[in-house]
Amino acid sequence: MNVTMRYCEGWDWAAGRAIGWLTGADAFAADCAGRPYTVLVAPADGPAVVIDVAWEADYLAVSRMDGEGRLAARTVYRRMREGELFPVRDEEWRFGPGERTGDPGVWHEKVEREPGGRTRVSTGRGAHGSGVTVDTVAVDALWRTVPRFGEWHPFTPFPPGGFAAVLEPTGGSQITGSAPWRPLSAGPERYLDALVAREVEGEEIGTLRLSSGRVAVGDPARVGAVAAPVVTVTPGEYRVEQVAVSGVPVAAIVWFTGAEVATWESAGEREGAMGCFVDAADAAALGEAIEASEGVLDGVHDGAHEIWIDGEEVSLVAFAAPGGHRVWIGRDAGGRAVCCLSDLRVAPPHG
Repeated sequence: MNVTMRYCEGWDWAAGRAIGWLTGADAFAADCAGRPYTVLVAPADGPAVVIDVAWEADYLAVSRMDGEGRLAARTVYRRMREGELFPVRDEEWRFGPGERTGDPGVWHEKVEREPGGRTRVSTGRGAHGSGVTVDTVAVDALWRTVPRFGEWHPFTPFPPGGFAAVLEPTGGSQITGSAPWRPLSAGPERYLDALVAREVEGEEIGTLRLSSGRVAVGDPARVGAVAAPVVTVTPGEYRVEQVAVSGVPVAAIVWFTGAEVATWESAGEREGAMGCFVDAADAAALGEAIEASEGVLDGVHDGAHEIWIDGEEVSLVAFAAPGGHRVWIGRDAGGRAVCCLSDLRVAPPHG
């Protein structure tokens, strides 16, 4: 099998064409810098595979065409551990006669996963109905090694021996600056600035009491193992705000000061890419409470519930996450912490 590779800024699914062909050298430079780019892997006589890469957002997506060039399947990976990718979302589309990508009546299945195993499967066909199931399954075998540049065959159905040299564009790269896709977390500054600048609605939902003044950030399932705080502030009580867009929560923010945010930084390394914030003095106790409550939430599906924990009735709103929430620290011009923001976005990164 003769399989060719070409690089570009992105694939336009509506138009069925590549945008902004790139040389292999320019694509490699984008890879090293973490900037978004796309790989088109095509056999001589069959549907192509489109791979979108943006390491600055810890993002890789593999999309498969059908015989008519329509988007038939996509897997979205997030780099959640150093050197490893986790498939947070699988999607499949099945087309009837005359149906095209984006038509509202196309059959669609989406599988959303968390690294802990919680999996949400939703199927639908537009106005013809839909269904949702939630379960906990084994996912350890789904982790993948982050590929080195050019080694794309593990993410395609094509054998490695059939890959030919990269096809270079005639006349060099044709950069347009208008790629038809972007990962959700690529270049987060403008998005985060819009949230804290009140360009979208915010609502106070509670108070975070920081008796130690040390804020720990980590995976909620393993927050008890947090070794050191990420942010140190004056002990006290701080406002927690939920920010929503069109009624959908997109961020939770704890405010330490009222200063303007000058810079954003990711909280922690790869493990910090998925997490929550808590007083460091309470991290161990929270971890113990999570372990002690294992089994309490078995069978709980998306929606509102009244459950019993340690003899007390509590209210719970359950929902499936897209695999992890990156936590950001906003700092003022002097480097002091202004806020801690957990990104709750679940919207698809394409379209």
